[in-house]
Amino acid sequence: MDFLEIKNRAELAGFLGIPLKQLTYLAYSNSVMRYKEFKIPKKTPGKFRKIKAPRKDLKAIQLELLLEFEKLYTALPCVHGFTKDRSIATNASCHTKKQAILNIDLEDFFPSITQKRIQGLFLKEPFSFPMEVANALSILVSEEDGLPQGAPTSPILSNMICFVMDARLLALAAQKRVTYTRYADDLTFSSTGKYAMRSLISMGNNNTIVLNRSIISIIEENGFRINGKKVHLASNNKQQTVTGIVVNKKCNFARKDYRALRVALHNWVNYEVEFAASAYCEAFPEYYSKLHNDKGLLEPDLFESHIRGKLAFFDMIVSQNNKPSAPLQNLGSLFYKATNGRKPIAQRYEDSIFQLTICYDCFDTIKSGKKSCFSMSGTGFILKKYGLITCEHCLRDKRLQPICDAQCQCEVAYRRFNTTGVHHINCFRFIEEHDIASLPYAEIGYSLPSLSEDLAYRPQVGEIVTAYGFADGDSTMRVIKAEVAEVLHSGETYRVDRPFIKGMSGGPVINARGKVIGIITQGSSSFDYSKDGYFCSIEPLACL
Repeated sequence: MDFLEIKNRAELAGFLGIPLKQLTYLAYSNSVMRYKEFKIPKKTPGKFRKIKAPRKDLKAIQLELLLEFEKLYTALPCVHGFTKDRSIATNASCHTKKQAILNIDLEDFFPSITQKRIQGLFLKEPFSFPMEVANALSILVSEEDGLPQGAPTSPILSNMICFVMDARLLALAAQKRVTYTRYADDLTFSSTGKYAMRSLISMGNNNTIVLNRSIISIIEENGFRINGKKVHLASNNKQQTVTGIVVNKKCNFARKDYRALRVALHNWVNYEVEFAASAYCEAFPEYYSKLHNDKGLLEPDLFESHIRGKLAFFDMIVSQNNKPSAPLQNLGSLFYKATNGRKPIAQRYEDSIFQLTICYDCFDTIKSGKKSCFSMSGTGFILKKYGLITCEHCLRDKRLQPICDAQCQCEVAYRRFNTTGVHHINCFRFIEEHDIASLPYAEIGYSLPSLSEDLAYRPQVGEIVTAYGFADGDSTMRVIKAEVAEVLHSGETYRVDRPFIKGMSGGPVINARGKVIGIITQGSSSFDYSKDGYFCSIEPLACL
């Protein structure tokens, strides 16, 4: 039976694969404890967020319902919270380089979405359920004080409830020539012109911000209230933040957060983990209980995971800028030293990708017998199991093959930061019928940080991937996010909707899970960006 064809509670129970008696018990019994409540600390000292985790059988039902809700909901472009492929970072990236930014917070966001409001949602399109079904469903996904934070269905239902409000605010923003986005209960408006924001606000007594009546009406008519204490306006001569991310010139982390992490890692490298964690918890007491056990003793693994998570969060922020962040690379290097090589995948990209220079020093016996030199460039990356990976055509140009076959001394130099290595081309292994070359890890001679791979992964059309490489011999690495546009040769080759640049060949292509899934094989010249980029699967590495 299709989900939208359900006409009564019995059919709903059958669809969920549970007895009607169990459904009735979970939905209508006053004696059942459906949620376990606990608190987690907020950033503000002394304040907590109340979380309600559903009991196991109820959670299983909610997960089943979530799959159906996802089929019926399409997020508006302004919605970045609880939506696939969007985050607080993508939300913030919409507001970089703006003259003015207006942040608005909705008060009691989840509690204000009551069971009656959810019931009304299920009575309307696209659901159009009978009252009996709408009532049972609304009870199964809600609690006394509204949508429970902790239920898997709450995020998507909150987005569904906000659909009309988002559409109206988006239309208002277009009319006023400003940008609007929403991440959960955080609403953000920004303008590139000096005067556009004035159509949304005015200044009251004591420099208080008075919102345009249209904004207030749209929000209140959709059942929400504005938290007057969290309405904030920032011009570009001050620090502008959106969902905690600095956006004045690009997406960036706050300077104080960077300094705190740098101090912690410096202490870790020089004075061991206990001292570093103690100083860190003294500066951030809210993390003490998370990093120590019941006896008050530090759990080093928890501290490492915490710092790893911070670095991954910073990486998510700066990834919106499509270029490496030197401060973040410095933090990654410190973490690498502190953990003796156990570096987070989010921070290993830049350290594990190398610029290649291929030098041919040979005698041209075919033409004149005189000594000739040729130089080429490309990109390579490290996989622990397979070594330094690049494209075969980066090392062996078919145009030079007759010369190289005659008499050739070819060396490949790779460099990145302070790491340099030189090897003869004969040290590389070439995979027949595939444009892939590998220098075995044992040949490298010293330890290098490596990326993680997934040889079996097959990206789909529409999937976003990230490619890394050095274009045209430039020492600055390019980071290009692109969408898979076409699958060719039964999944061996993929075309993306953006060009890769000559010199990026041999660079890694990484999926959203942080795994290397491909290698760049074709790029355009720096003067011609009309050609799409191509990459091939790294599955052939399995034969090495």
